[in-house]
Amino acid sequence: IGTDTLGAFNNLQGASSHTRLAQVLRIIFPGDMEGRESLMEAIFAAMMENLEETARVHKNSTSGQDEDTAKKATDLCNTLRTKVAQGWYFSKNFGHDSIVRDSIDYTDYIQKLEAETRKAAKRIDAWRRFIIKYLAFYKVATLVIMLDDSDVKPELTSDILHSIRMFLNHARLLTVLAGNI
Repeated sequence: IGTDTLGAFNNLQGASSHTRLAQVLRIIFPGDMEGRESLMEAIFAAMMENLEETARVHKNSTSGQDEDTAKKATDLCNTLRTKVAQGWYFSKNFGHDSIVRDSIDYTDYIQKLEAETRKAAKRIDAWRRFIIKYLAFYKVATLVIMLDDSDVKPELTSDILHSIRMFLNHARLLTVLAGNI
């Protein structure tokens, strides 16, 4: 990075209300992903790990501010799990099978199906709203998502590229994709 770029970053950080320019999630290796796991599920898991670690660190503090931070981290993690990630799981048809099994009768099935279908349809908006809340919580301007060895599992390439194009296309996200050609 040239000195002009670093100067621009420093000016941006000084003019911003954020305490840090970026938070970098742990590097995601598609080769480590299980069977039908999607890139978005791996990103959700990394974000949940960060939030759970923040909650754990601040939970047993005697400071009221630390307890508040732990509660906010836990609430944000629950939001990610229940408002964002659920839409992804259902859209992959995992949720439909469980609704069929867990429904008491047809009316119950229709009510559950409608609720889950709505979450799946709104998953992108929920994800984009969550990014803003997540970054505000950590007081950072940008979330960096790094994918390495993307060439190891060619069968995941389509999901990775689709996810980057559709879901990681956000002004406050920076995605780095690495692999051997």
